[in-house]
Amino acid sequence: MHDGFTSGTAKPVHPQLSTVLLTLCIAAIGLFQFLTIRDGHDWGDDFAMYIRHARNLSEGRPYSDTGYLYNPENPNLGPRLYPPVTPILLLPVYKFAGFSLRGMKAVMVLSFLIALVMAYKIGRRYLPWQWALALVLAIGFNPLFRAAKEVIGSDLPFLFMVLATLYFADRIFSGFKTSIPKLIGLGVLIYLSCATRSVGLILIPTLLIYGLIRRKPGSAVVVSGIAMLLIAAQGMILPPAESSVLQLFANSPIHVLLQCFHYLLLLPGLWRNGVSKLASLLISAGSLLLFCLGLEATWRKQVRVYDIFAACYLLLISAFIEVVPRYMFPLEIYYLLYVVVGAFEVKSRFPRRYKLLAAAVAAVVVLSYTANYATRDWSPKTTGISDPQYREMCRFVEGNTDANARLIAGKPRLLALMTGRTVAAYSGLAELPSYMNKIGATLVLTGGSPANDDLVKYCAERPDMFHVVQRIGPFVLYRFQSDPHN
Repeated sequence: MHDGFTSGTAKPVHPQLSTVLLTLCIAAIGLFQFLTIRDGHDWGDDFAMYIRHARNLSEGRPYSDTGYLYNPENPNLGPRLYPPVTPILLLPVYKFAGFSLRGMKAVMVLSFLIALVMAYKIGRRYLPWQWALALVLAIGFNPLFRAAKEVIGSDLPFLFMVLATLYFADRIFSGFKTSIPKLIGLGVLIYLSCATRSVGLILIPTLLIYGLIRRKPGSAVVVSGIAMLLIAAQGMILPPAESSVLQLFANSPIHVLLQCFHYLLLLPGLWRNGVSKLASLLISAGSLLLFCLGLEATWRKQVRVYDIFAACYLLLISAFIEVVPRYMFPLEIYYLLYVVVGAFEVKSRFPRRYKLLAAAVAAVVVLSYTANYATRDWSPKTTGISDPQYREMCRFVEGNTDANARLIAGKPRLLALMTGRTVAAYSGLAELPSYMNKIGATLVLTGGSPANDDLVKYCAERPDMFHVVQRIGPFVLYRFQSDPHN
């Protein structure tokens, strides 16, 4: 229930009406999301690891048997193992529908819908129920989140885990009494967030700081201890991820500040309409004003756990060497929350004009979203795993190479999933021959992804070292001979 953190007098709440309308909104958003699922998948091969882990769970194979050979000189590609929650969520789809990309994207949609329910509950901590519903609609129909479901991965499952954790942390630590079962439940939620995406670990310092603010440091320590025990237990069950984590972080405070700025510049992407950059800029400026107004209205009363998380999480992802836009999903929800809080604050300060202002804001958002959708490509994806020539090359590799063969490819995790072979990524072309000798790789697959262009050129210019085995469209399979004179 709205707890008065924004000014103004809320109308009486109608629990049944609010529940019915929330259900209708979630159903409408869900229908929209399901109907707009595109066939295929893009070239990124993160998703291949989650599917491979799900297949291993389904078939009773070792969780770590992915076929992906981790290259410590190329840590940005990803670790040898991924956290288990997303593969577990994909498991029922693989079990009953096999390699169904649509079915797995449906899991992403369901994760998003649960995240919307949690966003509504968080919104109710700040706002009357009508305004919390507006928040749900603003998130649910946003083009950025419509596109997010097209990627099979941990982004949307992590989003609902984090929102659930923050909501219950706020509820538990804002109450007068805390019970052991509630603290255990919160510890489990933090663990599940970490077991969905490793950056969920930032929830532990977030909670410890919030515990100090709420004068409940003991409870925060108990929750953090439970989460860490569960993380340690997972580490005893699953083999180590074998990743050079420290290599992913920058060692310069200036870099972190620049990355923070870079990430914040991604927020206007929520209003990108694909038609007018000026209109997008004006909407972004207006939403920024509302965000600041909402932030000021709540911070003068109390700093909440969401605020602490946003600051800690932004610093963490900014410490990474590379900018990963999808890491911004939790912060984009946080941003939209305060935009709506700011709009409600305008209503309380200008009660006679708020209806006109609210109608204008709603019209601008609807037009922005509609313009964006009008310029979107709704056709099936035809690259990567959806490319018939790539699939044909994968069948050739599977049928004409030894089961123990090792390969180099620009998208090693996808090739490993499609062929059952062991595949590694390369780091630098100058070290490619020595690295292939080191790991015993005898084949190289080039072509397809633009990220591979350097490898395509390198192999094509060295016919004495790389002999063409098969050529299908842009894809070329080479056999590597380390000694051209042999």
